[in-house]
Amino acid sequence: MPKLNIDKVPKQCNDRGRSYSWHEGKRVYHGVAGTPEANRNYMRFVNDLTKEPPLSPPPPDAGASVGTAGAGNILVAELCDAFLKYAVKAKSPSDYSNYKTACEGLLRYAGSTTAEFDAFMLLQVQGGFVEADYARTHCNKLVNFCVHIFKWGEVRRLVPPGKSVQLQAVEPLRSGAARETEERTEVPDEVVEQTLPYLLPVYRAFVRILRSTGARPSELCRMKVSDIDRKDPETWIYKPKHHKTARSGKRRIIAFGREEQANLLPYLGKEPSAAVFSPKDAVSEHKKLRRDMRTTPVAASQKRDEQRKQHPQVKFNEHFTVGTIGLALQRTILKANRELQPDQQIQSWTLYQLRHAFLTEMTERYDENVAALLAGHTDPEMVRRIYDHSQERRIKRLKQEQNENKGEATDLKNPDE
Repeated sequence: MPKLNIDKVPKQCNDRGRSYSWHEGKRVYHGVAGTPEANRNYMRFVNDLTKEPPLSPPPPDAGASVGTAGAGNILVAELCDAFLKYAVKAKSPSDYSNYKTACEGLLRYAGSTTAEFDAFMLLQVQGGFVEADYARTHCNKLVNFCVHIFKWGEVRRLVPPGKSVQLQAVEPLRSGAARETEERTEVPDEVVEQTLPYLLPVYRAFVRILRSTGARPSELCRMKVSDIDRKDPETWIYKPKHHKTARSGKRRIIAFGREEQANLLPYLGKEPSAAVFSPKDAVSEHKKLRRDMRTTPVAASQKRDEQRKQHPQVKFNEHFTVGTIGLALQRTILKANRELQPDQQIQSWTLYQLRHAFLTEMTERYDENVAALLAGHTDPEMVRRIYDHSQERRIKRLKQEQNENKGEATDLKNPDE
């Protein structure tokens, strides 16, 4: 192999703060752009390309097994790239998004090999998550994902054995080390009822079903007409094919009673493969609302728009996402508050607070086991620890009963008073 022409040496490039070079159609990452480490890695990369190769390859280590001789020689960037190609199919969309964020943090040492990457480097990656203003719990989750990426590489002989155990030496962040998130609580029913008149009918039905079933918003977003079993007129059954615990082999069952059926019926007259709640419904209802509020004749251009429905220029998504409905909810609240008096403002709330409200109600009315069954959890402790917000009310109720008992005892002791 002839010596590389110095005029063809790959240049050092910058992509969103990451230094890299193109070589054989691939990106070779060197680290954070502008840092001494990235410059050293780039110079090492250039030297490896320009130096004369040995006449014959060195003999392999007799004690190394097949596939492990090169373990640790790949770069951290290559490990992240290989893992993300695997995770895009094997992981849920939410987990994939978190793994992608974790890989972005690891690319701080993109030019280092997996053998060189140690616990101190992971500690610096953890500090980068804190600097990015991620919440403390989210920082700890991302660090765990980084460790899992290296563990995945160990199994496939891309990382030296025992590397993931070494990385576990990085301790999780304690309280006060990063931004804390506010605890998610239940939303009062009065606030929900105050918001409903301002929502479009499709959003209104979506919110009411969430509140009365405790389902996850993502489960209703992906619900199709054919997914609902309507054999029993009293109770319809919906078994989501895609849900949070589907990869663990767990089943999820959501029951729709008379109240939920009344909200679903207007959106079931579609093809069996169509989503029950879709953006097309929201757009149609919005246009109808504006048409009903119209005081002037319909323009000819709008009539032509109606005639072009067979070949629409705007393509709608098949179903809603949690983000789109959540954004529509927040915009509705902001718009309503501009019209309301200061003492009538609507409190801001999210879709997931409806699940918290439902499970708190079920825990108070029945117990944690019933709430866990309706929530789709196998461990009732999960409901008690995350979703049950009735502890404060129970303590107040016990204190009131205690005060009443003390008052009765005082009356019996001093009957003249």
